[in-house]
Amino acid sequence: MNLDVREGLAMIERTHAGSGRIIVQGHRGAMGHAPENTMVSFELGYNLGSDVIELDVHLTRDGRLAVMHDPEVSRTTDGVGNLQNMDTQEILALDASKRFWPAYRDIRVPFIEEVLAWAKGKIDLVLEIKGDPFPAEGIERLLIEKVEEAEMSDNVMVISFYHESLLTIKRLQPSIPTGILYTGRPIDPVRMTKDAHADSFRCDWRYLHRDDVRRAHEAGLWVGCWTADTEEVFTHLAAMQVDSAGCNYPDRFRQWLDARGLGIK
Repeated sequence: MNLDVREGLAMIERTHAGSGRIIVQGHRGAMGHAPENTMVSFELGYNLGSDVIELDVHLTRDGRLAVMHDPEVSRTTDGVGNLQNMDTQEILALDASKRFWPAYRDIRVPFIEEVLAWAKGKIDLVLEIKGDPFPAEGIERLLIEKVEEAEMSDNVMVISFYHESLLTIKRLQPSIPTGILYTGRPIDPVRMTKDAHADSFRCDWRYLHRDDVRRAHEAGLWVGCWTADTEEVFTHLAAMQVDSAGCNYPDRFRQWLDARGLGIK
């Protein structure tokens, strides 16, 4: 269930982590239903019951933060090329509805300012810093500047596979929660999180173990994962008391959690 007003409240994951209830994270909006990382997907994700919306950012040639998962545009748009070599006008000319033709047409790639303005007072955001192959120099500072300009510092979280970027975020704005991303099975995810001065760790749900979640909570951290889209996975995550789960179909998890009193109210 969406909270009607988020502005001025602490970021929802920081507020509810360890509560035994699970936060529904709209993965790139509602990417199972609509073109990922677009305003259409974010709005749909919100309307389908996401508690928080996750999205990805890359730095463009002209110093903008474009919202897209891949560094190269051809998978999700009708164009070709790398975002880091494209400017604003080239990106705005793309149709980001490619994978959902003909149900959707003429959907633009958004920039971070538009998403922050849309989310303000409505829903918290999880912002993932991307790279090709590493994050662009200065992307962390620019992201913080845009968040602060939008007065959204209390309502975002920053995550990344690039843990050095999270150290930079904490240096620039210590109050913003962060989360390390990883794949595989690290020996000590709690230590890895603390080494990055982060607040949470997050991985594919298949790599999580109940002891990871327990140890995280004992250390004052919280745990997220991706991607929860079936009842079998929902049951598994609830038993482990995971704090947050990304969903391509947030409506499915929302309904399942609320029917069992496990959702955020």
